[in-house]
Amino acid sequence: MPASVSSRPASAGQRKKQPPSGASDPQKRSGRGISLQPVPYPKHWEDPPKAALPPAQDPDKTPEALRQLLEVTDAKDRTLMYLPQETVLRQNLHCRKVLVALRGKNNTLLLQKSAEPLPDRQGKWDLFACMVRADEAREDAALRLLQAVPGLSAEPPVATAVRQGSRDLPAHTTLFVAELPGGMSPGNLGLPETLLVDEDELFGLVRQIPDLLTPDLIWAAKTQTLFRRPGKR
Repeated sequence: MPASVSSRPASAGQRKKQPPSGASDPQKRSGRGISLQPVPYPKHWEDPPKAALPPAQDPDKTPEALRQLLEVTDAKDRTLMYLPQETVLRQNLHCRKVLVALRGKNNTLLLQKSAEPLPDRQGKWDLFACMVRADEAREDAALRLLQAVPGLSAEPPVATAVRQGSRDLPAHTTLFVAELPGGMSPGNLGLPETLLVDEDELFGLVRQIPDLLTPDLIWAAKTQTLFRRPGKR
């Protein structure tokens, strides 16, 4: 205990021997002993120069990456996040989808077998369909769908109906109708597994064998917008 008491005066005596104000000491002091100059940080504490930092890039938001993603939305079609299509379909999440009805001469409609890997769709008759990609407009998705059909030259598709997503059908779906140029029949495109139907035949399928049709095709038929009405062009 005595040693600890005697150490305090010794420390005070050392402080009295500091260089006077104005001396050539880097740590200049005022009358109260407060430093007037900032003490520099050690070198290893300093931030690296900005020029040495890599440029900010987010590879998950490049155009190439966005083509592989869908926009997940809420029940009111507001975008929430981007996810791969497989994840969106497997988890039955809200997203955006387009259907394109390809209509030709004699008021006929071309159906094809659905390739969507879902039990209520795969292998069933459907319209031309695709998911809307991230940062893609519905109209652009419909055009992309038509451009993927070999040998097809159709008029720009026109939106005719919209379906809000639900628990059973989570995709917010927009129905488009595309007219083929005069003299061109949908059956002449040479697509595999297609079916050419008129209005009566389609509604016969809806009434008698709906299990062979996708829910999207049944909904589209009930909108009454797939075929021209008598007296209308």
